[in-house]
Amino acid sequence: MKIASAILALGLYSFVLLAQAGGHDSADSSIVSGEVSAPGAVLGEAKITVTLNGVNIKDGGTMIVTLFKEEKTWLKTKKALRNTKFKLEQGANLTVTFEGLAPDSDYAIQALHDANDNGKMDMKFLPFPQPKEGSGFSNNYQPSGFPKYEGAKIKLTGSSLETAINLQYP
Repeated sequence: MKIASAILALGLYSFVLLAQAGGHDSADSSIVSGEVSAPGAVLGEAKITVTLNGVNIKDGGTMIVTLFKEEKTWLKTKKALRNTKFKLEQGANLTVTFEGLAPDSDYAIQALHDANDNGKMDMKFLPFPQPKEGSGFSNNYQPSGFPKYEGAKIKLTGSSLETAINLQYP
């Protein structure tokens, strides 16, 4: 009984941290040729284009896509390299392009469907902790606990990379 209680407490703690880390700031974004591109420090001439699959557009809300460059900033939105958001509505373009990136570098991406527009990932904790809203990571990484940078890390080689994130809903 004590072991089960300890495991449950550890799981709840992990997902509380996830919920806190998953909160997103709004960031300026601009529409460029029908794609959303977030401004930020220019690191080079490379770009990553992300297609978001399985998005429940009918739920409305906002899509928040965040680009991280380092493990130490992983899921710390205020320290992310780029953060962009856009309203989900019929006809919304579900392709995000991050430009001005350093080639031959590692990155990781988190996508969140913020259906209730509160700017954070909402969680439910019973019977076990899990997100209430749709989310996904680069590499289509599906963590079984707190998400790790290594699981979502992708390598940008050359001047461009096209990737897809399949959103998962509870």
